[in-house]
Amino acid sequence: MEYYLKLQYWRIKREIKNFGINPYAGIFFYFLIFIVFSELIFKKVSLALYIYPLIAFAFISTLGEESRIGFLKLIFPKNKYIKIRLYENILCAIPFSIFLLFRNQYLISVLTFILSGFISLINNVRLMRFQIPSPFSKRPYEFTIGFRRFYLIIIGIYSLTFISIHYNNLNLGLFSLILIYLLCLIFYSHLDPIFYVWIHARSPKKFLMNKIKTALFYSFCLSLIIILPLIYFYKNEIQIIVLTEVAGIFYMVAGVLAAYVNFPKQMTVSHQLQLCIGILFPPILILVIPNFYSQAINRLKVYLKC
Repeated sequence: MEYYLKLQYWRIKREIKNFGINPYAGIFFYFLIFIVFSELIFKKVSLALYIYPLIAFAFISTLGEESRIGFLKLIFPKNKYIKIRLYENILCAIPFSIFLLFRNQYLISVLTFILSGFISLINNVRLMRFQIPSPFSKRPYEFTIGFRRFYLIIIGIYSLTFISIHYNNLNLGLFSLILIYLLCLIFYSHLDPIFYVWIHARSPKKFLMNKIKTALFYSFCLSLIIILPLIYFYKNEIQIIVLTEVAGIFYMVAGVLAAYVNFPKQMTVSHQLQLCIGILFPPILILVIPNFYSQAINRLKVYLKC
């Protein structure tokens, strides 16, 4: 178990080193992005004290992905598997808890820390994993699967929108709009099997365009439930609402391309850093997207010959 956790740490350091920078500098940069993101939430969102732990739990819950859980269960006995899940969740919760401590939110910090361990038990007993009907067709399986996995989070994001309207807080509404697009990005965090790409009788360019169009259409459909009420209740702020929607569209384009920049392998740390910077500073995506597109095209040429 100890070796497994060290192995994950060594793997992260190696990927950062492959990017051509010092691993410790890369880790420091990750934490810097985390601090900036956390500060923005507390400065721009009035209910940040309640939303921030939910973001932590949403992030931690991604460690409970079914295929990953199955792999851990396969290689570790039950007692070690439970300990690994517990340690992983707690390690991920520590930065959030520490930040809350600096904000003098001691009770919320402790609760976030304790509940992060409890989430590992929820994943273990597979609570709340029943399927519900999906409004999406089978063709974009990313959205069908993602909607069924994260429908509670989607409901929570929509709730933030109506809370923002009730309390006349546009920033919270804009934050919920960004959150729905970031959640859609998670739908593309799992790579296609090579066969799923190979069976398409189209060029890499057409394949990517089809993926992007599908992602934009369905993510836009999810965002309509947020953007329409915001436009109706904040008629004088339509410009900022539309700009936020445009930023979300750029997020989706970059996220879809990022899924194939290192296909059939996962994104490297360098790609993750570029995507994170683009999310924090959307104008950077004007440079990131063409770079991702050219790399994805080159990767897909091996499997798509048309």
